[in-house]
Amino acid sequence: MSGYLPGKRGWAKRRTRKAFVAAAATLLKQKEFFDISVIDICDQAGIPRATFYNYFEDKYDLVRMAAFDLVERLGEYKAPENAKDIEIVTDLISITLRTCKSQRDVLPAFFPVGGLVTDAMIDALSQKLLPVKKDKLESDLAASEIAYGAKWWAEGGYVLEEDFMKKRLLSLLGYVD
Repeated sequence: MSGYLPGKRGWAKRRTRKAFVAAAATLLKQKEFFDISVIDICDQAGIPRATFYNYFEDKYDLVRMAAFDLVERLGEYKAPENAKDIEIVTDLISITLRTCKSQRDVLPAFFPVGGLVTDAMIDALSQKLLPVKKDKLESDLAASEIAYGAKWWAEGGYVLEEDFMKKRLLSLLGYVD
């Protein structure tokens, strides 16, 4: 799904999409994903079921959308010209951590659902890391470290400071001691 439309209509679509995601997150705190229906999500959001299908193919698509803001922000990232590898990796870690923290009420609820959110994060990060790592496997491994580090941080309630978490991930990737 591409970015949101300009103007009031675009913001309304984004608000509706967020309402569905928030409703699903609330339900995930009460019961298992497989016990939640599209009707449950719509009832929780207070939005008609037909509207749901204007935004998502099914409830799995909604889960993938939970990572949409992060994927979109990573997609928009352009490395500064002549940037060093560590600067690019630091920027990508910062974007990931900030986005996870800004979605603190929603994102952690979706992490356990079949790995769909984590996989979307890894795919988006891997694409951006490929120019730095020069190898698809190395890029995927680094992306996994960042995504699972952010997941662990989010599930732990963001107890650790963001800067500490950033330094820890850079250390795991071999950029700092």
